[in-house]
Amino acid sequence: MVLISDMLLKINYYAPRAVRSSKINKKFIQGFTLIELTVVLLLIGLIFFTTMPKLDNFLFRSNLKSVARSLKAAVHILRSKSIVSHKNTALNFDLDKGLFWGDYEQPDAEFQTSVKKSHIFSPQRLPRGIRFLDAMNINSDRQNYGLLRSILNPKGVIEETVLHLTDENDRILTIIINAYTGRFLLYDEYVDVEYGEK
Repeated sequence: MVLISDMLLKINYYAPRAVRSSKINKKFIQGFTLIELTVVLLLIGLIFFTTMPKLDNFLFRSNLKSVARSLKAAVHILRSKSIVSHKNTALNFDLDKGLFWGDYEQPDAEFQTSVKKSHIFSPQRLPRGIRFLDAMNINSDRQNYGLLRSILNPKGVIEETVLHLTDENDRILTIIINAYTGRFLLYDEYVDVEYGEK
């Protein structure tokens, strides 16, 4: 019968020399010098500060892209409602307050004087720091303020719409909503679109 102490002696025999010795070798407990630690921290800081502007730009763009995704979802909802109900729907923009919402088309006078309480989807506010620079569609002139609406007919066709969004750093995103497909074209610059005579 093998004793446990004999097994431990055999294990200890095959262990590396530094572990077997009862005295701790000073070579294995050395640490890093202050210069080595300083160099490593300097490199980490350098990497951090060179990537921060890129990270900031990425975060800004993703915030504008989230607005574009929200508008795209709004157009799809309104398009579906138009087709199913056989009624015109409207994508409304309040350029002053930074809001957009969807409802069934209202007469012009009612649209300009009041905000309807029953919406297809409730007013959505643009994220903090992002605002409408201007907006227009194929049937209206470019507007910097006020209310704008784009109508979707019962076949799901929207008035082609152009939106320019900006932030506090004056970076711009242009969104062009295609009339027939509802497809969104995004540009990271101001794209001036002009339509023929109205």
